Amino acid sequence: MNLKKIMSDVKKGENNPNYGKKVEGSGKPSQVIEVSDIKNNTTTSYDSIHEVARALNINQYRIYIKQSSMPLLQDIVSPHFHFSMLYKIGK
Repeated sequence: MNLKKIMSDVKKGENNPNYGKKVEGSGKPSQVIEVSDIKNNTTTSYDSIHEVARALNINQYRIYIKQSSMPLLQDIVSPHFHFSMLYKIGK
């Protein structure tokens, strides 16, 4: 048995230092998303992007975000990005 396999086995299950601990950031309430219909002058709130897409009958995987909303998006998601990937959100 090689050393890498032994070390991996030692940290499985209850031996893992994170076993039973809540991951930081998990369980936080999601950001409410408001969608404005300018034709009918109404605003609807959704709990997730997925709910918005379902309500609007969108079945594609591309999300469009207004430039004015980018600083808020960057602040929300950047703590969850590896530093080498921050360029993908313009940080």
